Amino acid sequence: MKRLRWLPAAVGLFATAVVLGGCQDGHHVGPSAGGTAGTPNASGGGTATGGTASGGAGGQAGAPAGSIVVADHWSTELFANGPVMAALGAEAAIAYSGWSNDANVVSELLVHRIDAQGVRKGAVVRKPLGSDRPSLPAIASDGQRYLICVGLGSAGQIGCSSLAPDQDELVPVYSGPGFTPAVVHGAGGWLLAWRASEQAMTTIVLQALGTRFEAVGAPVSFPSTAASPTRSGSPFALAASPSGYVLVTGDPVRAQRLDGGLQTLGAPIAMGTWSFWSFSALAATDTAIALGLGEPYSAKLSLVDATNQVTTVSLVGGVKEGMPVGLVADHGTLAGVWPASSALDPSGWHFQHPLDQAPAPPPSSDPGAPGYWSFDTNLALARVGDGFVAAFAFTHDEIQVLRLGR
Repeated sequence: MKRLRWLPAAVGLFATAVVLGGCQDGHHVGPSAGGTAGTPNASGGGTATGGTASGGAGGQAGAPAGSIVVADHWSTELFANGPVMAALGAEAAIAYSGWSNDANVVSELLVHRIDAQGVRKGAVVRKPLGSDRPSLPAIASDGQRYLICVGLGSAGQIGCSSLAPDQDELVPVYSGPGFTPAVVHGAGGWLLAWRASEQAMTTIVLQALGTRFEAVGAPVSFPSTAASPTRSGSPFALAASPSGYVLVTGDPVRAQRLDGGLQTLGAPIAMGTWSFWSFSALAATDTAIALGLGEPYSAKLSLVDATNQVTTVSLVGGVKEGMPVGLVADHGTLAGVWPASSALDPSGWHFQHPLDQAPAPPPSSDPGAPGYWSFDTNLALARVGDGFVAAFAFTHDEIQVLRLGR
């Protein structure tokens, strides 16, 4: 069932806002506008002017704005929860859970592989999940294989499966108690996290996994400070950095750096926002952290620099459930993408790489113009090959993949 809603314009607040034009036929995307690509350390940004790129060079987007296209799209056939995405060299895997939207719930985990152009390759990989509604999946890659985890609804169980590039079946590798899992691969290897219960004030459990996905050492627990249940069901976020990990919980929202052995590094960092509401995204390097949190009809984007100074900006748009933000770490820098709308481009996107820099003035646009789009979706971002790819649910039963330039 489609969920298309009117929403206020989202105002881009960073240099190199790349705006994607409206979809013409499901594949081709109309004229786009914005600053031309620059170097990673460049500053500045273009303005949207009649479908042509103008203004100074900005942070590296990898290609002029006009090259951004809808690379692929498909029907999920089920009520989709996701997508999430992880890259493995010149390919990536897009995963989502789904269930039949009727009285007899039948759930599945589905995985599509895409190439560096954002186009599907090979057959879809499916795994039945029973008759309960699953959580949003979690996915990560160690450069050789994917690990995909999902919570099995009210059963309070987590199941994880691995998938290598040459495999066409998910291989079960881990099962244990917990809710709404997250998984990353970092300096200490695989790290799985979950909520200990469905209560808001619960414990967040971190468990290191070995190369065969076996539990290594005792789990490490952190209290969740969430004051009330979130719409996403997940009051925490987890990211890997080159030397460790970052765990974020709320209320109020705080980020805690961890080393590869899950020992805390320094004091928690207040992120300048109060709570998890719906969508969340987190990416980190050893010197910067980016956190996106959906709020009713908006999102908060918080950036932490090397001195732990926090800059938080508001992105206006979305629906009551919030507005999703896609974030990813890329070779010591951060990249981000989020929806935008204006009188010139009613269904556009803002994309910035690098993201770990001071905010710049917004591009010229009409912030009062409404857009027409479905934002009730997770927004996934990954570096695939030499460019960036984003994936989202255009409606609850259609996945779209955006190629954000080279």
